[in-house]
Amino acid sequence: MSSVSSVSVESGGQSAETSSEISEEGQPSPTAKARLPSPPSRQTVRRRPRHRAVPLPQPVQVPLLPRAFLPKRAIGCSDFASVAHPLPEGFVQPSVTSIDSQGREIDSRIVGAYNSLVNAAKADGINLYPISAFRPTAPRFPFLTQGSSGRENEGYSDPVAEAARHVAKPGTSEHELGLAIDFNSVDEENFKNTAEAKWLAAHCAEYGFVIRYPEDKESVTGIIYEPWHVRYVGTENAKRMTELNMCLEEYVDYVGSGNS
Repeated sequence: MSSVSSVSVESGGQSAETSSEISEEGQPSPTAKARLPSPPSRQTVRRRPRHRAVPLPQPVQVPLLPRAFLPKRAIGCSDFASVAHPLPEGFVQPSVTSIDSQGREIDSRIVGAYNSLVNAAKADGINLYPISAFRPTAPRFPFLTQGSSGRENEGYSDPVAEAARHVAKPGTSEHELGLAIDFNSVDEENFKNTAEAKWLAAHCAEYGFVIRYPEDKESVTGIIYEPWHVRYVGTENAKRMTELNMCLEEYVDYVGSGNS
């Protein structure tokens, strides 16, 4: 004959009641089964799907004309000098660095570009050397007066205006910016057909320079063709100006109108 007893079992900090059948001899019945609490049923847990990391779109990099070469009216900057855009009163002259044994100087920021240009020419058997570079702002009316006298003798009706096509008035020369360089010779007839002039015209844009006063742009620049005179505008701008066949005045207006 068997009896049923109830035993309280502590398991894992929880009390579980078991029931077993015990025989008269005090031994558990072979058919006895512990009545343990059934484990809690597993509930299906829906996991949120993992989203793949999607990179955020990068902002479009719009090439902009460097500050120094934007239209003055757009930023009020003075790094643009011409008859139509004279330097303002109080213009601060640039920090300059000497580039030859004669003490000629250019804006310190473009010395590397200048050296690259000259060295590349030398590698091609072309000897480029500066004959004029940075000129501090100073009255040049004596030059105009002297130049106009010569033009008057040549029969020009407005000798001063004619002289201005050859000699820049104070505040209108890019030499005052330190961004312009005259190479080898300022004699158009003797220089324009030389190997140096041809190399300069073909390669200067690769180093950020342009022929500032092109042969077919005198009506825009107001200055005669000067194949020896280069102006630094930056490599990207120089190449774009060459592609568009624009002088600096045209290109500044082009970019200032929202083009690129």
